[in-house]
Amino acid sequence: MLKAVVAFMVVAFLVAAPAAAKGALDVCGPAACVQLGDEASTMTFLMSSATTAAPTMPSRYFALRFHATNGSPVGYWVPAANALDLNGVWTAVSPDQATLLAQQTSGLASYVPRVDWARVGSRLVKRAGTASSYLRLYTLGTPLDAVPAVGFLTVELVSFQESPWYTSGSALMVSRTGAYLLRDGKPLKIPLTYARLIRAGRPLPLQG
Repeated sequence: MLKAVVAFMVVAFLVAAPAAAKGALDVCGPAACVQLGDEASTMTFLMSSATTAAPTMPSRYFALRFHATNGSPVGYWVPAANALDLNGVWTAVSPDQATLLAQQTSGLASYVPRVDWARVGSRLVKRAGTASSYLRLYTLGTPLDAVPAVGFLTVELVSFQESPWYTSGSALMVSRTGAYLLRDGKPLKIPLTYARLIRAGRPLPLQG
């Protein structure tokens, strides 16, 4: 049943794509693209995604584009997570997909996640190095059942590089006091040092 549901979502994704943009599929890094196959193999490739997956944490990735247009990505492949994002639907990469993707991207440089600017409440963080350190917020924290009524500030991350995570902003919030983080609505406890740095719009340590 689950496989049928995911297959339906993939077909819906293809139908929603502009007619002129259908055809062979490319997998792309920042400098070049390679073709995965013809139009028929593109459908086979996409339909072999049969298991849904949770959204992944930011890591190196490739973009999927229709070869005829080389336009905006229609999906993303995140090798470290063994996952595909197809128009917002995350699926696990099948063995056949993994083999094809690994073969076609051998020697192809991948995209590196980056943040061009961030905003914490009304505080704008423009320095690229500081903003990119906020990627730690996708892996930081210990899950909690609930958090106190402390109030929260929205943490918006924006990248001018297309990606499956935060091109249109992000679902992150830091507590106004204390040391709490909301990530996709899920409460987490974070080190107080980090919470203070986030509220001040200062860079976060890469480790620790």
